[in-house]
Amino acid sequence: MLDLSKIENIYLTPGATDLRKSIDGCSNIVQYQMFLDPFSPSIFIFCNRTKTTIKVLEWDGNGLIRLHWICQLYLMI
Repeated sequence: MLDLSKIENIYLTPGATDLRKSIDGCSNIVQYQMFLDPFSPSIFIFCNRTKTTIKVLEWDGNGLIRLHWICQLYLMI
């Protein structure tokens, strides 16, 4: 569960991200492409190409980075 009380910033990564990336892959994007610290009290949001699924990267302050998947399905009628 995301604890938003400790979050200072929310960043949305530009463009589409391959959501098969692990914690290391997502933190590398934050560090080397966005030039931000993945261990800051922030959350980083990654979106897939079709914008139907997002992945949230959060550092909990104890050296553990957690990934949260949030899926939204679009129903075609």
